[in-house]
Amino acid sequence: MTIPGDVGAVLALGELAVAAELLNVELRTLKKRAKSDPTALTPLLRQRAILAEESAIDDDLPSLVREAKVMGEAAAQPDATDDDRARWAFGLLMANMTGKARKAHGSDPQVKAGLAYAAKPGPVQRAALFAASQAHPERAVRLVLQRSEPVVDEARALFEARRAEAPLPARHTLRALRLLVGALRTQGDPEAETLNQLDPEYGLAAADALRHRRERLKQVEGLLGADSPLLLQPTFALAAAAKRAGELALSVTLHLEVDDRLAKRRTADALVERSALLVGVFRDLVQLERHEDAEAVIARIEHVAAKRGLDVPEHNLRAELHEARGDYDGALVERRLAVAQARDSTHPAYGPGSPNLELAQSWLKQAEARFAKARAR
Repeated sequence: MTIPGDVGAVLALGELAVAAELLNVELRTLKKRAKSDPTALTPLLRQRAILAEESAIDDDLPSLVREAKVMGEAAAQPDATDDDRARWAFGLLMANMTGKARKAHGSDPQVKAGLAYAAKPGPVQRAALFAASQAHPERAVRLVLQRSEPVVDEARALFEARRAEAPLPARHTLRALRLLVGALRTQGDPEAETLNQLDPEYGLAAADALRHRRERLKQVEGLLGADSPLLLQPTFALAAAAKRAGELALSVTLHLEVDDRLAKRRTADALVERSALLVGVFRDLVQLERHEDAEAVIARIEHVAAKRGLDVPEHNLRAELHEARGDYDGALVERRLAVAQARDSTHPAYGPGSPNLELAQSWLKQAEARFAKARAR
C-alpha cells in the first residue's frame, strides 16, 4: 500500500500522532469525493488502523478502546481483508472486550489463541498463542505483558529480529525495544535499564529530552509548513511536558507558540482556550521574574478578553505584576480599580452581590494589608 508522501516522511521521524492526524485530514478530503465508491477510503483507513496498533504499547484502557474503534473502521469496509478484521479483533481483546473480539473475527488463529490465553493464561495456552503469532509477534508479547506474565525470551527474540531488519531508531525496532524493556521490568531484571540506554531519549536530562522532541517537531514543521493546524496538539503536548518537568522557560515559549496557532482558529472555543493558557503563561513569567514579558502577555490577555466581551483592562493581573516588582502602591491602585470594575460591570458574572465582586474585594483587603506592612518597614 502506498503511504501519502507527507505521512511517510512524518513516520520516518517517529511522530505517529501527527502522521495519524495527517491521515485523518486526507480521509476528510477523500470522503467528499468517495461517496459513490467507499472502497476508495480503505487504504487510508487501513494505514490509520496500523498506526493505532503501533501506538499502543502500554496504553490505558480508554486509549485502547479508542484505538480499537479506529481499527474497527477499517475492518468495516466492504473490501476489508481478514488481516483488517484480525487487527480489529485483537485490538478489542487488548481492550478487554473479549465478547466483541470473538464476534469480530474469532475464527482467526491468532485471535482464537489470544482469547484462549486471556481466559486461562496457562503454559499450554501461551505456547499456542505464540505458535499462532508468527506473522504478528508484537501482539502476543503485548497480550502476555499486559497480564504481567514473564515474556522476556519472546520479547528479546522479537527485538533481535527487528534490529536485524532495521537498526535503531527505526520505529518498529524502537517499539520492540520498549516491549523488551517492559518485559524485563515486569520481572525486576536490572538489564532493563541497560537495554533502555539504546532508546534515543534514554539518559537525557529533562531539558535535553524536551529539546530533542522539539527539534523533531521542527523537522515535522518543515515537512508540513509552519502554518499547519496539525502542529497545534503536538506543540501543546510538548509545552505541557515542559511544564511538568519544571522547564518553565521552554514551557512559556511553547505555550506562546500554541497561542499563536490558536489565534488562527478565530472561534469562540479557541478564545476561551487562549484565555486560560495565557493566564498560566503570565504567572510562569512572573515566577521567572521576566516582568516585561509578563506585561506583554497581559496585553494579549486583554485583547482576547475584549473579543470575548469581557471587561478590560485586567486590573487584577496588573496588580499581581506590581506586587512581583515590589510596587505595593501600584498594586493597591489596581486592586481598587478591579473592585470598581467588578461592581459596575454589566457582565452577568459580575455586579453587586456576585462571587467575582466578593473575590475582588478579598484581594483588595490582602493588598491593603501588604501595603500597610510595606509602609511600616
